[in-house]
Amino acid sequence: MPAPTVDFEVVTTSSGRRIAVGQATESINLGMAALFQLIEAIPAGPQGPSWGVGAPRAYAEDLACVVGSIVWRQFPTQRLACVFRSLAVQTTSAANFPASPAANAGWDLVLAVPFGESAEIVEFATDSAAIAYSTAHPLALVISTQGAA
Repeated sequence: MPAPTVDFEVVTTSSGRRIAVGQATESINLGMAALFQLIEAIPAGPQGPSWGVGAPRAYAEDLACVVGSIVWRQFPTQRLACVFRSLAVQTTSAANFPASPAANAGWDLVLAVPFGESAEIVEFATDSAAIAYSTAHPLALVISTQGAA
């Protein structure tokens, strides 16, 4: 579903450009309603402890993962940091972990972020600290554990 567009008539007069306020307001309201419908139609994504299990960990050989474990890895040649979610109970190895920023049968690619001020995942105990860091470092992968069980 494409993002909604808002159209209304602009009339050029000798006194300048004019719009009909009622028409413009109606068009904008319809566009906003369509936007909310678009947002509501997005499938549920990463939410809460049922989606992510345990603390995020950097990729390592022989790292034991259960379904939902979050593992991140940097791909220097592509200048990306990626977050993967385990789709099976498994131990990470070079053979089963994605060698590139792409999902495979055992791992779901959740997020890919270009290298910048921080390509690593940074974890904070409170939402406010996570938001402050994220605002100052927009390319960082920031996690708050405030609501974690």
